[in-house]
Amino acid sequence: MCQKYQVPYPTSLHQLPQPRDWDLYDPPNSPYYDRSPDLLRGLTRSLGSTNTLPTAIVIACIGISWFEKTRQRTFSQPYRRANIHTIRDAQSDLQVVDKHFVLSLDNLRAGRYYTLLTFSLMHYQPKHLLANMVGILTVGPRIIDLYGVPTFIIIWMGSAVAGGLLDAYYWAKVEDRYVVRKAVGASCSTMGLATVLACTFPEM
Repeated sequence: MCQKYQVPYPTSLHQLPQPRDWDLYDPPNSPYYDRSPDLLRGLTRSLGSTNTLPTAIVIACIGISWFEKTRQRTFSQPYRRANIHTIRDAQSDLQVVDKHFVLSLDNLRAGRYYTLLTFSLMHYQPKHLLANMVGILTVGPRIIDLYGVPTFIIIWMGSAVAGGLLDAYYWAKVEDRYVVRKAVGASCSTMGLATVLACTFPEM
């Protein structure tokens, strides 16, 4: 014969069992339990819970774009304010940005394949930058909450590379020596994150 077991009804919120940090995730007996080292697991959870990774991407995009914008302004200053040494320094900095943070056929042919990723951190127009930053901060944390930080990184990088390869393929088909085609911006990565979220919740 089964005995009745009565659970005392809590009279305050303080009497409710308080979950520990590791109880909020998969229990140890779950096949999906993360068995990675404690330091790596803690870092991954802190990135996902505090939305540090999307914020870090936004800061990097703003910093690189602001640096390029300040260098461009040097050429618009009157000659008495911008001497020849300042102009040369600004031109050198812009060449560095153009080589390492802009996607183009010249960069790919020169072996700078990493620009398939770094071009997503560079923006020329403030409106373009603002739109992508809003998208990252809106969609990015949701993807991290659903799938975790590693999946977010894979989607971000994979979308940037896929979009960059498509651009390069099109440029190679319609290449013209009198036209220089370049691409910058995180639109590919942002659209990739938004597509994953739309496929996860198609009813939204």
